[in-house]
Amino acid sequence: MKISVAVDKSGTIVGALIPSFAVNRVTPHSFGLKASESQSVYEADLPQELFQHLGKKTLAPELLKYRVEKKGKKVTLTRN
Repeated sequence: MKISVAVDKSGTIVGALIPSFAVNRVTPHSFGLKASESQSVYEADLPQELFQHLGKKTLAPELLKYRVEKKGKKVTLTRN
C-alpha cells in the first residue's frame, strides 16, 4: 500500500497521508499533503510490519520510528 509522507531535509518523517479503509477496500479521498519550503513530499510503500497498526492510534507513533531513504528514483521507508 502506498502512503504519502512529508519529510525534512534529513529524511525524518514530519507528516503522512494514509488512505482510509472501509470494508477492506481503499476509499477515494480528496485530501492533500503540502510541505513547507524546507520539506519534501514522497510516495512510498508502507512497510509490511506497519500493516497491523492500520486504523489504530498506534500507527502514528510507529511510523515516526521510520525515515525516508532515496536511492535514485526509489523511495523507501526504513526503521531508524
